[in-house]
Amino acid sequence: MRQMLVSYHFDVVGSVEDGAQVLEEAARLRPDIILLDLNMPNMNGIEACRELTRMLPRTRTIVVTAEDPIVVRLAAQAAGAFAFVEKLALRTALLPAIRLARDGLAA
Repeated sequence: MRQMLVSYHFDVVGSVEDGAQVLEEAARLRPDIILLDLNMPNMNGIEACRELTRMLPRTRTIVVTAEDPIVVRLAAQAAGAFAFVEKLALRTALLPAIRLARDGLAA
């Protein structure tokens, strides 16, 4: 995913392996957009999204998952996610979601 984002001239400022690290790095880096996998150790993505929304209300969180899209989409939206991308559609749906989040921040 990092390679794809860099090839489209996005700056990737951080990468972590678990939910607790997401919160630490987000507080330190204050990114515009966070790509958040729902399956992480130490804190699941829904909990992390909820806390990120509280901590950094201007940061856009895009949830990426392979789980049941309907159930997870509703939970992610309730937690404050800006967008939802299924892993099966990553190559076609991720860049439009990032651009939409970026354009919303610029407005």
